[in-house]
Amino acid sequence: MTSWLSAPYVREQVAGAYDHEYTVAGTPEWTYARRDVRLPEHGWKLHVSARAADLPDLAAVLVPYLLAGRHDFKLAAGTAALATMNSGWEHPATVGKAFTVYPEPEHVRELGRALAGLLRGRRTTRTRSA
Repeated sequence: MTSWLSAPYVREQVAGAYDHEYTVAGTPEWTYARRDVRLPEHGWKLHVSARAADLPDLAAVLVPYLLAGRHDFKLAAGTAALATMNSGWEHPATVGKAFTVYPEPEHVRELGRALAGLLRGRRTTRTRSA
């Protein structure tokens, strides 16, 4: 599997149409796409799981959709980062969390249904809940 990084892709998608709205930043684990709005202290998070090899294709579907809908989100920094997270060795709670979306409360249901439609039929990783 060749290594793919999400930050350059997200920056490319933000450039032009969304650059006045979004800031793209990252850590070794995550790439963040945030608007200049204050997130509530408590709120909803929607997690989307994926296998590391599928991250680039998943990003090609979700990033444009999330930007167009003006949703804040983070995604794994790349295929290597997601492979490490999915291994469960360092942080078992991160297994399968390729994307985390932070919807505004009034859009949770609509966004959840839309994501289910966009993701139907895709392979994913096995996640465990406590």
